[in-house]
Amino acid sequence: MSSRPHAYRSALPSLFVLLASLSAAAPCALGTEIKTYGDMATFLAETGGSSVSGPLPDLGLVTTATVGSVTFGVAPGGDNLAIGAVGTLAAPDWYSPLPGNDIALGFENLSVAMAAPVFALGWEFAQPDVSMPSFGGLPVDSTYEVSLYNGAALVGQVQFTSIPTDVVTFLGVWSSAPFTYAEIIDVTASPFVDDDEFFGEFFAGTTPLPTVTKYTDRSTFVGATGATNASGPLPNLGSATSVKLGSVTFSVAPGGDNMAMGAFGIAGLGDWCPQNPGNDVALGYENLQLDLDEPVVALGIDFVQPDATIAPWGGTAVDSTYEVALYLDGTFLTVASFSAIAVDQLAFLGVSSPTPFNRVTIIDVTNTPFIDDDEFFGEVYTAPAAGPWTNLGYWQSGVFGDPVLSGSGPLTSGSSGSLDLVQANAATPVLLVVALNANPTPALCGTIVPLPVLATIGLATDAAGEIHLPWASWSGGLSGLGLHFQYLIVDPTAPCGVAMSNALRGDVP
Repeated sequence: MSSRPHAYRSALPSLFVLLASLSAAAPCALGTEIKTYGDMATFLAETGGSSVSGPLPDLGLVTTATVGSVTFGVAPGGDNLAIGAVGTLAAPDWYSPLPGNDIALGFENLSVAMAAPVFALGWEFAQPDVSMPSFGGLPVDSTYEVSLYNGAALVGQVQFTSIPTDVVTFLGVWSSAPFTYAEIIDVTASPFVDDDEFFGEFFAGTTPLPTVTKYTDRSTFVGATGATNASGPLPNLGSATSVKLGSVTFSVAPGGDNMAMGAFGIAGLGDWCPQNPGNDVALGYENLQLDLDEPVVALGIDFVQPDATIAPWGGTAVDSTYEVALYLDGTFLTVASFSAIAVDQLAFLGVSSPTPFNRVTIIDVTNTPFIDDDEFFGEVYTAPAAGPWTNLGYWQSGVFGDPVLSGSGPLTSGSSGSLDLVQANAATPVLLVVALNANPTPALCGTIVPLPVLATIGLATDAAGEIHLPWASWSGGLSGLGLHFQYLIVDPTAPCGVAMSNALRGDVP
């Protein structure tokens, strides 16, 4: 529905930016974390969103219009807003592949005002190319910038580029900060090309994108989270698709390629990056995935971004923006952006989250993905998630010192685990005391903790002074219970002839 000519400039095609815009998060320099979407089902599932416009009515040309709980208008630089094609030369429909009525503009700069603050906004969208209507002019692959405002304050800004053409697609954003107003503006560097794109139904969500704490200093990260080295020094393996080190598996994240752990096998190259001690991880496109053996609540990685020190084969130095996305068993949790990263020195990218995660993707989302630069990754540090088991203490020493009681397994329905006693008197009778509460009470020259007693089980240690009680499938229906365990052990060397293990609490999620 363009009404005036435009000057043409071809947009740089970018598979990576497409991946970033459809499945990752986009950079935001305002402190607000934003994830972008190219799939409606994923957007609705993750944000808890729902339709806020409903099917669009057939109003034709308007200046502004409230549809459902959103008000559409023309953003700065836009013109000729129509909702539906009634009364226009395009009637009965602006773009038939897009279901129902469509929103069309001359210059496609659309404003969307919400009735109340939201954290997510998404919309059906179509960018014609070979399917461009006769009135649509010369097709151009457009770049759209979405600016989010809370009142008059700008809270976040992202761009969509390499948007699919000739199909009904979906664009969406999820923000860690609330917003009440959005401007969706065609910022293609060829703004005077006479092309058209069309908007469909709008959706919104009121659940905030979970935030994480970000760290750029390893010492601060370790001090705040208690993290320890999870990978150890990186070996010199050269080209690899996947490498497991310690509790971390390194591989290539979507959009990345050509991972090498160390420079082994590359003639004349002893080290990828001297600023990073030891061997480094290098990639073609620097999209790295880290899978963890167990859920953690913090992860950090050594990192170097060369600038003046970039190697001759490293290409043109670019100050990159990286997005660190957190997942639990394949389910996206949240994302954090790192920009203005220190150059020509050992740096650090770290995150901590109140929600445990076991997969991390570290993606270069710089708007110049095809500039030939390089960054390098080093050792990984993690802090494990708190488990369901808590040692309450109250040992009573015996012949081998303090008998130790521990638990394993997540205590989730159907999960496996075990209750294990070690360092007890060998081949001797014991009594396992079980209770729902802890009430430390002096008895038998020591302290019995699980009281009032729910159950007692008579057992005996083996020749090594151990008892292992495994289960293959934890019972369901126990969520929210705190179970308390302690062993009383016949031991002539202990006061009153009874040694006691520590008391152990298991909290059922």
